[in-house]
Amino acid sequence: LQKSFLDSGYWILGAVAKVREAFQPQEPDFPPPPPDLEQLR
Repeated sequence: LQKSFLDSGYWILGAVAKVREAFQPQEPDFPPPPPDLEQLR
């Protein structure tokens, strides 16, 4: 039970990372996000 819970947790983290990547702006001159957003991860 715990292993499947950890696997689902890693899957959710991976899905969130993919969504964050998909919504990253492609412009290189875009300002970086505020540090408080990075701490919410």
